[in-house]
This record gives sequence, C-alpha cells and structure tokens, in this order.
Amino acid sequence: MRVLRLIKAGLFWLLPSFILLVSGLAFMEHNLEASSTFMWLFAGALVLRKPVGWILRKFGVPPLTPAQNRQGVLGGAVFMGIVFLIGVIESFPEHPAVTVLCTELAVFVPVGTWYVQQHGGLSSLRKASTGKKWRLVFWFLGMAMVLFLLAMSTYEFEPVVGILATSYFLGLGFLAMRWFIRQVRGLLTLRKEKTTAELLHLRSQVNPHFFFNMLNNLYGTVGQDSDKAQQLILKLSDLMRYGIYEGQKETVSLMSEINYLENYVALHRLRYHKQIDVDFRHELADENRQVMPLLFIILLENAFKHGVENLRKDAFVSVRMWTSPDTIHFRVKNNFDVEARNETPGIGLQNLKRRLALAYPDRHIYRIDETEDTYTAELTLKAT
Repeated sequence: MRVLRLIKAGLFWLLPSFILLVSGLAFMEHNLEASSTFMWLFAGALVLRKPVGWILRKFGVPPLTPAQNRQGVLGGAVFMGIVFLIGVIESFPEHPAVTVLCTELAVFVPVGTWYVQQHGGLSSLRKASTGKKWRLVFWFLGMAMVLFLLAMSTYEFEPVVGILATSYFLGLGFLAMRWFIRQVRGLLTLRKEKTTAELLHLRSQVNPHFFFNMLNNLYGTVGQDSDKAQQLILKLSDLMRYGIYEGQKETVSLMSEINYLENYVALHRLRYHKQIDVDFRHELADENRQVMPLLFIILLENAFKHGVENLRKDAFVSVRMWTSPDTIHFRVKNNFDVEARNETPGIGLQNLKRRLALAYPDRHIYRIDETEDTYTAELTLKAT
C-alpha cells in the first residue's frame, strides 16, 4: 500500500510537468516562443516544488496549510490560463486551430481547477454522486481532448484537427446549453417550491382566532345547552376538517368552497344569541370550476368580525357569488357599528392580498366600497 501511495504521489507530482513539457514542445513547433517558454518554466517549478518543500522543512520552515495549498494550485491554474492567452495572441491568425485550442485551454484550466476545488478536490471523487463524478471527469476529459488536438496540429494534421475541433466544440456547445437549461429549470422549480411553501404557510394562518373564539363559546355553552354545544362541535369539526385536508390542495371546486362558507354561516347562527340577517346567494355556471381554497372565507369572516360582532341588533350580511365563462365574482356586504370602526387593516386581509399576488398575479381585482355604515368587499378572479 505504501508503494502504491508513493507511485500515486509521484504521478500527481510529475504528470503535470510532463504534460506541460510536451505542450511546450508543441507550441515551439508553431513558433509560439513566449508561451512555450512560460510552460517550460512552470514545468520546472512543479518538478522542484517537492524537493524545495522537503529542504525547507529540514530547516524548520512549517509546511503549507491545506488552504494555502489550494490557493497555490488555483494560482498556478490562473497563471497557465494567462499563458494560454499569450498562446492565443501568438498563434493568431497563422494557426487558427491552435488559436481555438489555446482559447479553450485558457478557460478549461482555471475554471476546471476552481470547479474541482469547490466540490471537495480530487479526493471527493470516491464519495461524490454519479452526476458529480461525471461533471468532474468532464473537465479532465475536455483538457485531455484539447491537448490531443494540439499535439495533432503539430504534425501537419490541421485539416483533421479542424474537423475534430469543430465536432468537439459543437458537442461542448450542446453540453453548455444543456447545463444552462438545467440551471434555469432548477431556478424555476426553486421559485415554484418557495411560492408553494409560502402559500401553505399563509393558508395555515387563515381564521385561527375564529376557532379560538369558538372554543371559548363552547366552554360556556356546554354547561348551559348540551344539545347546542354538540351541534357547534359538529359544525366546527367540519370546518376544521376542510381547512386541514381540502385547504392543503392547490385547487378545489367552487361548490366545495360554497359548502364551507355555508357551514361557516350556520355555525355563526348557532353561536350568537341575537338575530342575524344573512342572505347567501350563488349562481354558478359550472360548480366544478376550480379555485384556490380558503380565499373567500377571509372576506366573509371580516363581515362577521367587524360587523355582526359589534352590532347589538339589525346586523346583516349579504353574500353573492356568481360566475361567467372566464371570471369568478364574490361580493360581501355588511353593516357595522360606526363607533367601533377599526381603521387598521387586519392580518387576514394582508394574508389574502399576498396569496392573490402569488396565485393570481395580474388575474384578480379586489375592491372595497365603504359608506357611512356599510362595507362592501368584492373579489374578481380571472381564468388563466
């Protein structure tokens, strides 16, 4: 095992130097003197790196930290990128194939090195997922292919190199486009998941204070009228069941929403000890029309909370829902106690506006109309 580790370390030490030496010879064949000279100098520096480090440690100089090693490797890759850019300048326009190959190497070497470092280095290949392994291998295969084409161009195979390089770059362009499309899809998926998570969070906040008030009422009703308490519990159970199960769906039928709203009204009729005039009418062209759940309940709840709740007598709530081929209309009108009027918009309405912005962007109209003692809220949803 020790021998294998030494061989492996030797290969990683000498192989880059050998590749740079051969590349420098190939560059010199094309009279690219500056870039080939820098390659040979860098190859020599790589060869001397291990012995110099060993000598320095003998004199008490501490070895480089892993972070310093990574910075040094990345710095060397950037230096080689600059060398290949010099090769681009030297080879253009006499050797177009070499110009193209140097351009790719100027990108592949620093970017590939940075990519490998960002994904844990070469040692992470064994632990990486299959997809990540292929991405890491792609960089090395790409650089190997470029060096192969560069070597072929040295031996008077420029027509063949041109064909191979064209095919290679077409494939590279396809892979780059595929990567770009995946990134865009990932961003869109992430945005959709974020929107869905926010909508679920907003739905979970719908009418919690209503259930809290109902539980308080139940506490007092159980001792006074057990039959009425049982009816309240059944109605409350239906509402909670709808909120928990149907409320988590993306869409529900309009008829399901209407049944939910009617149960809500019936529960309030049982809850209050005063006379309430509630007029609920609906005209649906299609009862199975889909809509986001728990949208309309906020407007109806506000009518009871800010209207019926504070009025001792003559309280009324008028509810209308109707549809057209491409729209859904919902309107709630109620009277209120002027002295108990609250100017601050409730959390429920803020919740509703945010949900509409997420689920029906540019496809909804929300209007309010307030007179001296009546309040009208109207919501229109447009089909996609």
